[in-house]
Amino acid sequence: MGLEQAGIVDVDPVLRLFGRKKEAAREHFAVFMGEPDDEAPEYSTVQSDVLGSDEFIDAHIYRIGGALRSPLELRKEVPAPLDLDRLVRSVEAALEIELRDFCGRARGPRAIIAKDLLILLAKARGAGLLELSEIIGIDTSSVSRSYDRASQSMGSNARLRYAKSLVEKEYDKRNSTQA
Repeated sequence: MGLEQAGIVDVDPVLRLFGRKKEAAREHFAVFMGEPDDEAPEYSTVQSDVLGSDEFIDAHIYRIGGALRSPLELRKEVPAPLDLDRLVRSVEAALEIELRDFCGRARGPRAIIAKDLLILLAKARGAGLLELSEIIGIDTSSVSRSYDRASQSMGSNARLRYAKSLVEKEYDKRNSTQA
């Protein structure tokens, strides 16, 4: 920033990244390094360690669909351990479709919903991509894409939300009968 003699360090290559004239480059570098600039937007970490202007934070909270939560809040929401076999049987019973009819590259609305719900619910309860890949018969990247698609669709697809509630009720029912 020009406060001390550069000595053996060549600062010019770095300063050139901030401007053509040395004085302007030093000013831009000072702003970059955190010196206050009256024209720069205000930044805060009020919203769960998200750094950015209020508009930036609001836009991203809206984009991800709600308020950000702290790690302590997230720990409180850990679901019960997953019984993957019971979840598969719950999907089959609730949606009246067998695993062989929705595993692999099976197509059709019921098969896609069954596959997406199995992936969505299993991942939410701690199942890994490789484990799901082996059960469903698709590669891990396809499992990941299915999870993303189902997560995004959940807010706007009433049919998917309804099917999810059916599978969860069936899973809970099977859980209580085994206990």
